[in-house]
Amino acid sequence: MRVPCAALAEPPAPAYRRALGYPFVAAAGALLLGSLLLVADSGRIGALWHLFFAPKASVLSAGAWCIVAAGVLCALLAGRWLGVGALRGAVPTRALSALAVVAGACVALYTGLFLAGMRAVPLWNTPWLPALFVASSLSCGAAAFVGLAHASGVAAAFGAHVRRLVRADVALLAVEAACAAGVAASALAGAGGGDTASAGAASALALLFGGEAWAWWLGFAGLGLVVPLACDVALLRAGGIRRAGRFGGAAGAGAGTAVAVASAGCVLAGAFALRACLVMAGAHPVAAF
Repeated sequence: MRVPCAALAEPPAPAYRRALGYPFVAAAGALLLGSLLLVADSGRIGALWHLFFAPKASVLSAGAWCIVAAGVLCALLAGRWLGVGALRGAVPTRALSALAVVAGACVALYTGLFLAGMRAVPLWNTPWLPALFVASSLSCGAAAFVGLAHASGVAAAFGAHVRRLVRADVALLAVEAACAAGVAASALAGAGGGDTASAGAASALALLFGGEAWAWWLGFAGLGLVVPLACDVALLRAGGIRRAGRFGGAAGAGAGTAVAVASAGCVLAGAFALRACLVMAGAHPVAAF
């Protein structure tokens, strides 16, 4: 969302405090929680030093730095829009916002690149995987912003921006579905082509029809794609219909908020299911047979 110069005045206008301050708080909190979960999953806190200061650059090390940078930038920008902290002025705000976009894009991309570089796990070893993770991350961001905008009561004040994000989310959901199909198709295409290729096909079959299928179809495809798409269509139709009773009035506004918040929750749940299913279904050729 492009912020006009007048909105960068001090103190921030209440509408911008809610529209931008709350999302940056949510983003900083999500990055902090994700970092703590990564540390807990590693089980070796002492190894973090080597992750950040490894003698040889790696995707994992770069991703760790990007997570830290994105978290710090989101915290600074949250303070800026909530009227606390030392960050002031239009130029620093725009500069840090641009850096936050770059850092956020790197965070969205690095996990997919890291997994796609693992040749020993053929399900992941495809360029479709980074594209899938980026599309999923962008969809999560768009849906979460729209949900927070409705929940904080500023969706009407920024109606044009919210509608653009909803339309963008429709496109992102379509791209996400295409990329997920690409991941499965690229793995299935190797059936019968040796141990490695056959392991990839076995992983795809497990993902689509085996032990992970229920979470894939219900969690990712159902909650993560179909339900948010239906919610987006409902929000767009409501925005274009002016007659009473179609998300109009106080009751209609409450219904619109419920739809937007539900869409955000489903997108986030679907993103979790997507990543969990891909991790669980990934098989090494030796372990697959």
